[in-house]
Amino acid sequence: MLVTVSPTPFIVVSRDIIPVSVCELFITICNRRLPGSLVYLGLVAVVTVNKDLLHSGLTAPKFSNKVLKIGDEIEDFALDISLQLLLKTTRIKDMGSIGSSTTVPPRYRTKNIEGIFLMDFVASQGGLYLDPEDKSVVALSMSLNFQGNRGVDYNFYIRPIIEALERGEPIKRRSTGWNFFQSNLSECLEMGLRQERAIRMVQLARAQNALPRPVSVCGPLRPPTRHGLDNLQVGDILIEINGAPVIRVTDLHVLTQVESAEVLVSRKGEEVLVNLQTHELPSEWTEKILFWAGGVFHRTHDAVLEQISPEFAAVSKVEDFTDPANALYMGSYFYGSPGSGIPNTEWILEVNGEKVRSLEDMLKVVEKLKGKDGEYVRVKTLHRFGTTDISTIRLDSKFWPAATLEHKDGKWVRTELE
Repeated sequence: MLVTVSPTPFIVVSRDIIPVSVCELFITICNRRLPGSLVYLGLVAVVTVNKDLLHSGLTAPKFSNKVLKIGDEIEDFALDISLQLLLKTTRIKDMGSIGSSTTVPPRYRTKNIEGIFLMDFVASQGGLYLDPEDKSVVALSMSLNFQGNRGVDYNFYIRPIIEALERGEPIKRRSTGWNFFQSNLSECLEMGLRQERAIRMVQLARAQNALPRPVSVCGPLRPPTRHGLDNLQVGDILIEINGAPVIRVTDLHVLTQVESAEVLVSRKGEEVLVNLQTHELPSEWTEKILFWAGGVFHRTHDAVLEQISPEFAAVSKVEDFTDPANALYMGSYFYGSPGSGIPNTEWILEVNGEKVRSLEDMLKVVEKLKGKDGEYVRVKTLHRFGTTDISTIRLDSKFWPAATLEHKDGKWVRTELE
């Protein structure tokens, strides 16, 4: 979806299309294939192209400020598998929690987001939801880890990203470390939600033409003790955030923008006021990559940290592995290389007995191993489920030399280390 043309063209696409920041992009616009650059990676991916290469007169669509409600008429405008344009008029059936499941290997997950569900939709690769009255864009239809398309409100979730990019401001994201989901009102009453609270939620939901489904805590996104976020519990029902009532998933958005919040929850029949601390999420960008023995190494991305198991804490303590976020993670390897003998999607703990706790530590190890072609090297790794492995590989710098790839001034710069 082309969202701006002047002064800079911005194009928004789904994260399933561009999952990582290390990539080469070519974008087809009006039968022209143009090189693109990635400028943002978060809930969506935003890319740009050289404006001089665009057709003259090309304009971005009009975007709506309309507040969407259940029952609103919508036009689903999309491309099918054969790249044919499709248009179907339907209505919004529901607006509720959407989220993508964990994956192996770990990749970005959509969570704590409100999605738009249509009564009838077209089978497509994604597209736009339009206001039938003026054909303005109200939402982006995107896929979620192959679970099908969901509508994401443009005005609420995407417009702030584009406006920050236009101003040249950094886009920071914060998280509570918990995953939330909408529950049925009857279930919440059985869990102890007070009847007067339930009645108030119904009244507020009706005013917004929404369904009365309270938001509850369904589980941690990572071990809570990692950030000291142990003041919520699974099953807590959110009633208010900083005094504002919580009746839909979009009411949680404030938690991505503040360092702390006073959250009133219903817990086992009692109402408890919780001071909830948030933490800043790491960037989705990979700034530096190390190629060594045919393996691809980098600092840990957030999707991995979300899938750390409870058993990991005990093992990491024994291994003195206290900072997995900045540790060296093996994301992949080249087939046929020595690195294919190392379990990928694991952290490097040791190389020939030397501890590796960061990319900088590994660069020192690589320097010491120069000129040792043909020698065997022992590598110890740690899995996010808390298991360790020891592998032996034979170095070969002729075919698999060590090098770094670093993002500098908008370009990827390769530096040979051997």
